[in-house]
Amino acid sequence: IESSYPGGPAAWQRFLKRNLHYPQSAAEQEIQGDVMVQFIVDKEGNVSDVQAISGPEALRSEAERVIRKSGKWNPAVQNGMHVKSYKRQPIGFRLLTE
Repeated sequence: IESSYPGGPAAWQRFLKRNLHYPQSAAEQEIQGDVMVQFIVDKEGNVSDVQAISGPEALRSEAERVIRKSGKWNPAVQNGMHVKSYKRQPIGFRLLTE
């Protein structure tokens, strides 16, 4: 069973809405897109080794910051035991157009 954010996808979306800040310089340049962030969720659910591996450069540090801030995750389970796992999480940045 893969690691997951506590509360599921709906809770993850609520967390992102409250905590993800569009970088001002990226917004001014109308840079948008998806940043893929890779990280480790250990047996206790702690997040480490956060690294943006693709997506617009101007958005990567904010995507990494929000993953680091996300707190404990539900660890992956293998054969009934909690295990350390690599996780890839896309974070979408979209500019709202009037």
